[in-house]
Amino acid sequence: MRAAADGFNACATCGGTGAPPSAAAGACCAAHDDGRRRRRGCRDDDDGVASIESLSLVTADGSPATKTKDFTLVVFVRDGCGACRRFAPTLRAFADAESARVDVAAVSCDASNSYACLGAHGSSFLRPAMDDEGSEARARRVDATNAALRGFQVSTLPRVVVVDRRRREAVTTWGYTVVSMNPSGAVDAWTRGSSGLVPEVIANGVNRLNRALSACAYGGT
Repeated sequence: MRAAADGFNACATCGGTGAPPSAAAGACCAAHDDGRRRRRGCRDDDDGVASIESLSLVTADGSPATKTKDFTLVVFVRDGCGACRRFAPTLRAFADAESARVDVAAVSCDASNSYACLGAHGSSFLRPAMDDEGSEARARRVDATNAALRGFQVSTLPRVVVVDRRRREAVTTWGYTVVSMNPSGAVDAWTRGSSGLVPEVIANGVNRLNRALSACAYGGT
């Protein structure tokens, strides 16, 4: 699902279509690379991390978030995103299991800062503070979210980015796959500086995709 909505801009190279660019252009978004875009000094990643850090995150009751954990996991969502809604229970389970090591934040790609797509699970995640339409606070939030979408070259939702707060760099932009396929080993992998996309995780993902395609081809469920 495209991230561009209500004034937000998706990947500047592919325009949010997810189409691979020419070889000369290089990978334009995480959909086209291996999810390990951590290059020290990489301006895109640095801009994305800085933009996330500039967001005023709060808890469900509106209290300022302390963000004291080693890692901040950020999921970009928007209302009307069915995949975001389906992913919410998985992310909630991960957040509960790793609450001592990971801050989980949801960032809406809707200007209204709505999280209805997460249902009841959304109350477990940090989020940008609410603001009024036309206010300076909303303009700052929209600008910061736009910068994060560009910095991490988000083209589809939900997109999960994991930031190592100690190193102030992105560990992976493929957090959705890692949290879905390797939840028990994800944080240990991030601590080692790995994306968590071990061969077994990739193989499991391919097998699940093949089963889904087979079910569709033969009318199964």
